[in-house]
Amino acid sequence: THAWVRIFLPGSGWVEFDPTNGIIGSRGLVRVAVARDPYQAVPLSGSWSGFPASFIGMDVTVDVNLGPGQDSCPSIPSGGATNSRSAGDKRSD
Repeated sequence: THAWVRIFLPGSGWVEFDPTNGIIGSRGLVRVAVARDPYQAVPLSGSWSGFPASFIGMDVTVDVNLGPGQDSCPSIPSGGATNSRSAGDKRSD
C-alpha cells in the first residue's frame, strides 16, 4: 500500500491525488485508513521467514464497504483524468 493526498481545488473542492500511480479522483483508490502520521495508518503487516525458494506466493482479498453518502463510482472533477494503467501494471521508474 501507499499514501495519496487530498488537495483543495477552488471550484472543484477536495480531490484525491495519487502521484505514485498518476490518478486524479478517487476511482481506483481504496481507503483503508486516514491519519496525519503514516505510522498510524498501517492496517496490515507481515513478514516472511524461510528460504526464498520455499515462498510459493500469497493471495490478498479486499472487501470495499461504502460509507453513508459515498457513491460507488466517484466522479472526477472537470478537466481531471485518470491514468490508463491497470492495477497489475508495473511502474518503470
